[in-house]
Amino acid sequence: MIIKSFCPQLFSMYVVKLAVMLVLLGGVGRSQYRRRASKRKSESQKSDISRTGSSSSRNASMTEHDENERARREQMRRGEAHCLLVGDAGVGKSQILRYAAKLSPRSVVTTGTGTTSAGLTCSAVKDSGEWMLEGGALVLADRGVCCIDEFGNIREHDRATIHEAMEQQTLSVAKAGLVCKLNTRCAIIAVTNPRGKYDTSQDVSVNTAIASPLLSRFDIVLVLLDTVDAEWDRRVSSFILDSAVRGVKNKKSSSDAETNEIWPLKKLRAYIQWARHSFMPELSYEAQCILKAYYGKQRRSDGMGMQDAARTTIRLLESLVRLAQAHARLMARDEADISDAVTAVLMVEASNNSLNVISNENTLHTDFSDDPDEAQKQQNLRVLHALNLVHLLRKGGDDDDGARGDNAARGRPTSQWNFGDENNNNRSNDNIITSPSPQQKTSELALFSSRPPVRPSSSTKRRRIE
Repeated sequence: MIIKSFCPQLFSMYVVKLAVMLVLLGGVGRSQYRRRASKRKSESQKSDISRTGSSSSRNASMTEHDENERARREQMRRGEAHCLLVGDAGVGKSQILRYAAKLSPRSVVTTGTGTTSAGLTCSAVKDSGEWMLEGGALVLADRGVCCIDEFGNIREHDRATIHEAMEQQTLSVAKAGLVCKLNTRCAIIAVTNPRGKYDTSQDVSVNTAIASPLLSRFDIVLVLLDTVDAEWDRRVSSFILDSAVRGVKNKKSSSDAETNEIWPLKKLRAYIQWARHSFMPELSYEAQCILKAYYGKQRRSDGMGMQDAARTTIRLLESLVRLAQAHARLMARDEADISDAVTAVLMVEASNNSLNVISNENTLHTDFSDDPDEAQKQQNLRVLHALNLVHLLRKGGDDDDGARGDNAARGRPTSQWNFGDENNNNRSNDNIITSPSPQQKTSELALFSSRPPVRPSSSTKRRRIE
């Protein structure tokens, strides 16, 4: 019920709510790796002192492997993720933006109409004959989230000033004789409307007039199109009318029982903060194989000219890592396993689907699944089959089964991601995630039942949510 508790006044929109939740949780950044490494070092020193009475043994045991490991950690990129929502008017973008701001202990909400570069970064003011700097929205949102409404209304020159703030998470300032560097370690959630009617034959950069260098800095770019769907319109109208009737008459019904299971805002905010500070997940071997294979597949499709080259740079791989770690935090795990990597791939697929890479799946009309465990199993099989990594189920099956057990315990909602387009035979099978054939699906599903039970080690045990 964690995802369903996010912005409950909006009907369904599973993919959008999951994307914003992953942005709020974020991945593991460089400073967090340092903090965890220093904590482990201090604990190890205390253990050595208690055994030998001195810390000389710890200093003598420093090996070349430890130095290489520390150097590798220092090269990690930012942990905060950025999200851009592009959609028609009236689909609930502003409500999602403001609800996300309520879930962060430090948040800044601004609008792009009339916003300048000084308002986003910093400005130099003179007070009592001395010059001083006043922080803008990104500086004030340090260690939090910055929500920008009407992002497309910001002038192109002013949008170019936040490139450094989004990627390096710093601002190099040289104003009025003051030269300094300010921190902007915040996640950015921006929403914008397309320029006129959204043209599905063009990419996001053309429809929003946002340059590709800025667009590539967003980990998730979702397009919310309000298409005509009679069944969807009926369900949405029924949800809105039922909510209005319950608010007026205050009647108890079966839908009220579901409403009572939704977490309140205070509890959801506390869970997000607890997950951010308690878990620093690392990628498992299986998760690394999945992300590496998917990145290589996207690069090959880029070489064939089938998609925007600005979206398939090394930033794509970094985004996959951050999203996988964020999903592991959402599930309260210390290690990102197969399910986390698959979810990260599907989130990027939803983003690339906005750029006409996969199929015509409407992100706005994604619903919650009635059977989360079965939906997660089908997602894993579909992605691993497309990447030719089904053998990972034999190696990491105990982790995957444990993840499904955690999903059932926590009531995790998932959705059917129908990214395969079986009726379109003109697409290349090299970069399309499609459903396996019935024979392959039957044989691959047997892997879950034929494996002997494996007791997880103490390092891979999941922490239970009290």
